Amino acid sequence: MVAPSERLFFALWPTPEVVAAIQQLQAQLPPNLTGRAMPVETWHITLAFLGQWPVAQRPALLTAAESLSMPEFSLTLDQFGHWAKPRIFWLGLSEAPAPLFELVQQLNTCLQPLGYQPESRPYCPHVTLRRDVSRIELQSLPRVTPIDWPVSSFCLVRSMASGERTRYEVVWRFEG
Repeated sequence: MVAPSERLFFALWPTPEVVAAIQQLQAQLPPNLTGRAMPVETWHITLAFLGQWPVAQRPALLTAAESLSMPEFSLTLDQFGHWAKPRIFWLGLSEAPAPLFELVQQLNTCLQPLGYQPESRPYCPHVTLRRDVSRIELQSLPRVTPIDWPVSSFCLVRSMASGERTRYEVVWRFEG
């Protein structure tokens, strides 16, 4: 019998003020932008994507994450980007603060003894706004009015397929 598993990731979850600011920015995008808009309730910045994870190991994940030191810091979302291969249009940071990279490194380190393999690609914090974007002229988009995102917590999130959509559920929040 296969042990039950769930699809998990650690993330920064935006405050209502950050969500409202992203919505205002998104309202300025051209109406002919290709791709599928991501629902507001899915907006986040991934810290560590775990993938399928045994349900029985969730307590060990939480214990490991609770051992981290979480300083408060702030992010500034100030640029659009597009990755052609995964066809993702995103909102990100031109300069990520050191505490964000430290938090990601701490997560990577504390999760490895549990079997987690960190990404080999450089960490690129972003909020996915659209998927299946085949082509986009970034220079034709409106200038990003910087959005300040105060960070004082991070979350463990479960990703659940629901028909054609994916729902995210915050299952644990660590307040720094």
